[in-house]
Amino acid sequence: MRAVFVSYRSADLQHGARQLCHELSAWFGPGEIVLDSQTFAAGVEWLPQIRSGVAASSIIVAAIGPEWIASFLKAAPVSRLDFVIEELELARRIGIPILPVLFNGVSPADLEKLPSNIGWIKEIHSLALDLSASSSMSAVLSEVSRLGNLRPKSQKRRGLQSQAENVLRELWQPVAKPFRSGARALQSTVQSLATSIVLLAFSSSLVALVVFLYSGEGPGYKAVQISAASSTFIGVQVVLLALVSYALKGKLNIVAVGAWSIRFTAAILTIFAFWMAASWLFLPADVLSSIAESTSGNETRTQQLESIARHFSPSVLIPLVLLNVLVLVHALFLLWGYSWAGASVAGGKSRTTFALFLIPLLLFLAVVAASVSGVRTWRGTNIPGPVSMRYGTDLQTPDSIVRSKLLVEAKGQIELRGDFLVLRIDSLSWENRSEPTFNAFVWCNLGTWKDGKLDWPNPLIVSENQFLGEAKVGSTYTTSRPYTLRLKLNRETRSELTRLECSFGDVMGKHWRIDDGRLSTLRW
Repeated sequence: MRAVFVSYRSADLQHGARQLCHELSAWFGPGEIVLDSQTFAAGVEWLPQIRSGVAASSIIVAAIGPEWIASFLKAAPVSRLDFVIEELELARRIGIPILPVLFNGVSPADLEKLPSNIGWIKEIHSLALDLSASSSMSAVLSEVSRLGNLRPKSQKRRGLQSQAENVLRELWQPVAKPFRSGARALQSTVQSLATSIVLLAFSSSLVALVVFLYSGEGPGYKAVQISAASSTFIGVQVVLLALVSYALKGKLNIVAVGAWSIRFTAAILTIFAFWMAASWLFLPADVLSSIAESTSGNETRTQQLESIARHFSPSVLIPLVLLNVLVLVHALFLLWGYSWAGASVAGGKSRTTFALFLIPLLLFLAVVAASVSGVRTWRGTNIPGPVSMRYGTDLQTPDSIVRSKLLVEAKGQIELRGDFLVLRIDSLSWENRSEPTFNAFVWCNLGTWKDGKLDWPNPLIVSENQFLGEAKVGSTYTTSRPYTLRLKLNRETRSELTRLECSFGDVMGKHWRIDDGRLSTLRW
C-alpha cells in the first residue's frame, strides 16, 4: 500500500510538480509515492492502475500549476476521459483526503474559474507552495503527514512491529470505513494478493476467538469451520467475478479477481467478529448464553426467533433488534463498496456495480426468507411451553412440623428446535435433608406409552441425561448456568402414542418427574 498519490498534469512536471514529488519521496520514502509515470507497470491497462493506486493511498496531493488550470478552461471533447478528474472524483467518493497544492503563480482565485465538473475542489482548503522557500515546502509536507496520518521516513518503524501495525490498520478498515475498505480491494498486484491472504487468516482467527469468548466452544474447531465456509465463499466469488470480467473485457486478471474475493471475505469476517465482540462486551452473560443456546442446532430461523422472543423481555429484545439493524446497515455499506470495487476489477461501470451489489443481496434475502419460512414438522399438544418442579414442603400438623426429606425446585422450557426436542432447565436447586445419598441427574425419555406406562418391550426410547452431582445428606445445590438436554427426533418416534417424560433424581433409583408428573404428548 502506497501512502501518497500525486495527481498532476504532465505539462506541469517541468514547472514544479516534479520538484514537489521529489520532496515527497525524500520525506516519506520513494516506495510510498504513487506517480503514474514512474509507478505504473507497462503493458497493463492505465485506468485500473489509477483506481488501484488511488484506493490504496492514504492521501491525494493535487499538484495544481498553470497548465492544470488551463486544461480545464480549454474546450475538450465530451467523450474524452480525463484521468485527473477520474483520480480526484474517486478519492472524493471513497473518502480519501485531498490536499490541493497551488504552485507557480496559481492562486485560490484561479480555482473559482473552474467548470462545474471539477469546481468542487475550490471548497477544499488549499496550500500555496513557494518552490524557492524551504519553509513553504516544509509546511506542505507537514500538512500531508497530518491529513494522511503518515510518518516521515526518519520516524517510521521497521520490522515486525510495522507489519503488525499495517495488518491491524487493514483489519480496522471494514469496521471504520466499509465503503473505502471495498475500494482498497482494487489493488491488483501480487503483493496485494498476499496481503489479502494474510488478512483472511487474521480475520478467521479473530472470528474463532470471539466465538470462543461468546459461546465457550473451542477456537480450533471453529477455525476449521470458518476456513471451510470461507473457502467455499471465495470460490463462488472468484467464479462469478471471473465470468463477469471475461464477458466484459474478453480477458481475465485472475490476481485482481482473487485479491478482491479474498479481501471481501476477510472484510465480512472482520465486521462479524466486531459485532460479536460488541455484543459480548455489552450484553449480560445470561442473555449471551440464551442466544447461543437458542440459535444452536438444526432448528429453522423462525424457531430460533420464537425461542429468543420467549426468553427475553422487551428491555432485552429492543437492544438486540437495534444491534441487528446496525449490523445489517454496516453490511450493506460494505457490500456496496465491494460491489463498486468488483465492477472496477471486472471492467464495468455503474450498471455492473448495481448488478454485483444486487445479485448477492438477493441471494442473501432468499436464504433469509427460506430459513425464516422453514416448515416445522414436529408438533406437540403442550410444546413449546414452560415446565416447573416443586417437590417437598414442610407440613404443619396439630402437634408439630413434619420436615420434608428433600426439597427440589426447578424451572425451564420444552421447545422444538428443528429435529430436536429440547428441555432447557434455567434454574434448579435442591436441599437434601435426610434422603439417602443418590447421584442427581436431570434426564428425559422419549418413548411409546400405553395406559400411562411404557409400551414394553418395544418402547422406542430416546434418552438423554445430565449429571449434576452427588446429593449427599445435608448437601445443597443451585445451578450456576442453564442445562440443556437435546433428544433427536426421527421417523421411528412418529407415533400418536409418543410421550416425553423428564425427571430429576437417580436414573437407576428413586426419582421425581419434572412438571408435576405430566407427560408431554407429541403429535404430527
